Amino acid sequence: MPQVEIGVDNPALLFVVFDAKSVSTGMSRELPGGATLTFESRYYVDRRDLGKIYAAAPEITFILTFGASVAASLVANWLYEKLTSKPTKKITIDREEVSITPEGLVRIISERIKVEK
Repeated sequence: MPQVEIGVDNPALLFVVFDAKSVSTGMSRELPGGATLTFESRYYVDRRDLGKIYAAAPEITFILTFGASVAASLVANWLYEKLTSKPTKKITIDREEVSITPEGLVRIISERIKVEK
C-alpha cells in the first residue's frame, strides 16, 4: 500500500487530527475517503505536556496509508482542513518541506498510487 510521511512542527495538531486528549505511538485513525493516518513517534503525548513536546520534538510525524481505491480528494480536503487549523511554520511530505494546498495533496496521493501500480 502506498504511504506518505507527513511532518508538522506544531504538536497541538496531534489533538486536532486524532480528536483526542492524549495520543501515543501507533495510534491510527481512519480518514474519509479510505485512508489511514498513524502517529509515529517515541512519545506519548498528553495535552498538558505540550510545552515539553515543543522542546523535545521539533517535528511530529504521521504516516498516511492508502490503497488504489482511495478517494484522493476526500482525503486531501480532510488533511488540509486539519493541518491548517493551527499555525505551523513547516510542513513536510516525505521529508521535503512543502506548501500545503488541497490540490497539491491530491496530486501527491495520486502520484503515489500510480507509482505503486
